[in-house]
Amino acid sequence: MDMTLEKTKIYQELESRGVSAKILGNLTRLSQCCKDILSKINSVFPHFTNHDIEHSYRVADFMYDILPQSISDYCDTELIMMLYVAMTHDLGMVDDSFEVKSFEDLEKIRTNHHKRSAEMVEDKNLFNDGFFSIDEIDVRTEIANISKSHNESVEWIIENIKEEKNIGRDVVHCRFICYLLRIAD
Repeated sequence: MDMTLEKTKIYQELESRGVSAKILGNLTRLSQCCKDILSKINSVFPHFTNHDIEHSYRVADFMYDILPQSISDYCDTELIMMLYVAMTHDLGMVDDSFEVKSFEDLEKIRTNHHKRSAEMVEDKNLFNDGFFSIDEIDVRTEIANISKSHNESVEWIIENIKEEKNIGRDVVHCRFICYLLRIAD
């Protein structure tokens, strides 16, 4: 079965809640951009589990499946951010900055991909300002840090990610999303 963003459980929940077409459009644009980047991973890491965009969609569905409370207990912003980080967390597995020549080069990419993922999210040449906007609020830094967190220590998360953050009218549980991403991935 071919996974698509629109088939993910979180996206379907957001649609059923009547989330704005602008936000759904941003998610779709991000999905296409991430699909293009992530499609390069298997050529560099053919022996790894496939980390294409469908992996990201599966991570999003796993996040939904392991939510400890009813989906109705999570605000729109939290759900949107879950989709954002599911799609962006592995972007750094693609590193065009040098020619991969050895297993050590591959290991360097793999062990540092979370940092590169965050850098890529922060890159406004790669993702313009509209990509990470929720109701006119830029959440780029939060998405970068949560994406980065999936390969950092729990201590790093506690020191660098706020437990809660007010984003617009919503209270977002950022650390919770970090932990959710780690488990789902």
